[in-house]
Amino acid sequence: MLDHDVFVKRANHDGDTKPVIKAPLVLHPDLAEDLRRLSASNGKVTLEVSPYFNTNLSSFPKRANEGSAETAHGLAVNVADEQALDVLLKFLITKGNSNLEAIAQASMMTVDALIGAFSDLDDRFTEAQVNMLFAHAEAPGRCMSMERLAEEGGYDDFRAANMQYGRLCGVVAKHLGVRGLPQQTQMLAYLAQDRNELGHWQWVMRPQVFAAMQESGLTGDQDSELETDPGYLGATYEIDNDPACQEISKTTREALIAARIGQGAYRQRMLDLWGGSCALTGCSIATVLIASHAKSWVRSSNEERLDEHNGLLLAASIDRLFDQGLISFNSDGQILLKESLSLDQLSILGLSPKSCLRSIHDQIRPYLADHRAQHNF
Repeated sequence: MLDHDVFVKRANHDGDTKPVIKAPLVLHPDLAEDLRRLSASNGKVTLEVSPYFNTNLSSFPKRANEGSAETAHGLAVNVADEQALDVLLKFLITKGNSNLEAIAQASMMTVDALIGAFSDLDDRFTEAQVNMLFAHAEAPGRCMSMERLAEEGGYDDFRAANMQYGRLCGVVAKHLGVRGLPQQTQMLAYLAQDRNELGHWQWVMRPQVFAAMQESGLTGDQDSELETDPGYLGATYEIDNDPACQEISKTTREALIAARIGQGAYRQRMLDLWGGSCALTGCSIATVLIASHAKSWVRSSNEERLDEHNGLLLAASIDRLFDQGLISFNSDGQILLKESLSLDQLSILGLSPKSCLRSIHDQIRPYLADHRAQHNF
């Protein structure tokens, strides 16, 4: 149940009524400050909000529209992509219920915020709590029951693990300003739909928590996995000899090496951002997807190198075209082509001059502009 009505703007085209593409949702003006905070607090959400007047907004307040008679008005909201829409709808559904609001806040917490929390709170966790956190991150599917977590923490039964793991999660929640969680464990994990073979409930670590742990150096197997990558040694040499990387922390160094070869937390965030599919073709074969930077590595700051919006998740052959500057994309995601590419060559790759990115994030537009400038589009 929503506190306020939500309207969808519609346009009539040749007798067919369809939702408009630009700013289709109209929300109550009382939500203006909440929407501003929502967009500011979540780096993955971009909301464009503007006034909208229409006599059909019968349940909304009225005000003068540029000197004319008072007309019902609301906030026309434009969402950048499906991810932003999902966050917005969760916010609308949970608003007014403190428990649900807290759970939604935890589920939308950013990787950067969690990295900061782990860094600030490092000396607040006990060894047993850290052991449980490590075990949870390294479990298959990052899914564990409290009974299993108790074993990893050295406790006799799940009640002690429930209390201690809950305390760890509670410290993180308090630090990040999350209040009202029904269970403190919900800060870092959510209940799995199915119980395990012993009939015990299981907790799944939130994806952004795992990504934050990887970037903070809190997972034990990251280095060994990266070292098997063919590009690991070259990336390590490059980072260690980069003047911009001479005074960085060990955690940042590891994150940059992983990002340079398109692996680690950087790749995972790219997979999450693009729904595990090629940004152009929709190919979902994970082994052929490349996490490629748009603004070139040498032109990027360390922060930009780790920004998942500075790049595209592309199938390998298309990634090579993008990396070599044979294709690029305009600010709306439409493909741009070099004259040296023929229609037959494009067709073989499943592309055409009308190909377009499946979605476009506002945060990627400056990076795409840099890519176009670098390759003279």
